[in-house]
Amino acid sequence: MEYNPPATDLTIEKLEADLKVTLPDSYKTFLHDTDGAEGDAAVGYIVLWSTSEIVKLNKESGIENLLPGFILFGGDGANEGFAFNTQNDFEIVKVPLVGMSLETAMPVAKDFAELMDIEIIKLIIWDFSRTILFPANVNYTGGLNLLAEQNPDTPFHELFYLDRELLNGIFALKETVTSIIFTTGTVQNNVEVMPKLRKIFASIENVKSVGFAKEDQRAYKKLCEKFGVKPSEALFIDDELRNIKAANMAGLHTEHFEQNTDIVGIINSKYTFSNY
Repeated sequence: MEYNPPATDLTIEKLEADLKVTLPDSYKTFLHDTDGAEGDAAVGYIVLWSTSEIVKLNKESGIENLLPGFILFGGDGANEGFAFNTQNDFEIVKVPLVGMSLETAMPVAKDFAELMDIEIIKLIIWDFSRTILFPANVNYTGGLNLLAEQNPDTPFHELFYLDRELLNGIFALKETVTSIIFTTGTVQNNVEVMPKLRKIFASIENVKSVGFAKEDQRAYKKLCEKFGVKPSEALFIDDELRNIKAANMAGLHTEHFEQNTDIVGIINSKYTFSNY
């Protein structure tokens, strides 16, 4: 696939104003990455028009009169175009550029993300203990909340350390996706660590605030509802497989965290992030 420079927020807003429609989040995220593209995709060869071409080519095609409510955004490089059906949740259809009609409009994908085979993530839910926070004593195998409770007079930094490389990676994602922490106890509330976390994470949740244990799929559904995303638009990262299973059952994407792996690099390679 050959890509173009990204579209700006202003360019995308102008396109929506010209088309008199709010475009799907997945499509706007794509435009933010590349203002048009061309090459092989899951549906075959595809030419995705730039924002400067879309209004002009829609007018030239006559689609507004032939197929009201449909918006062309690209083609196959030959005789057929790809269009949004704005009257059916922006379903993607393929239509002949000559002789287009409802009868010749063939659905090819439920949305733009499916058409391009991309996973759009709007919320990342991070575990805390043994994902971001670790015991200073590498031989300690117990719970981190218990360790803090048993040593109330010991300075936090003598008991624990934060994975600063990981935190820097999460901070770098801040402009493109919302990240929150979901943890079991209260060790994150320590005055040494909380200010640092609040600079990176939009919210810090625990099982008490959510109302369900991390092994309960209802916890993840409630978090998605709170932050206004579908479960399919959320990613959960944890070192405990039982929690991963619960999040999977709730419909979230999941990644099993293992120490000394580049988890930020892994998720960057697998997912597309959006703040829409």
